Amino acid sequence: MRYAEFLRLYDNPAWYDEKRNIIHLPEEAQKKHKKRQLERTIHPLPSMFHYLLKDFWQARKSPLESTWKRIFRDGLYLQA
Repeated sequence: MRYAEFLRLYDNPAWYDEKRNIIHLPEEAQKKHKKRQLERTIHPLPSMFHYLLKDFWQARKSPLESTWKRIFRDGLYLQA
């Protein structure tokens, strides 16, 4: 998964099926307009992946990728 997909996953925890340990993306989750699948399932996921996702959803939402780029470009990460 790409960074943008993880941000969308953060907003849609129902896409993760903990019992089957898969991520199921419904049709409305697809952003590409040229190639469109009705659905997409991401599997196999590592056996401990559900622990990572629990921490992921409890943490503060990560900034957009463009914000990360600006932070590193301007050296803002060096300022405490």
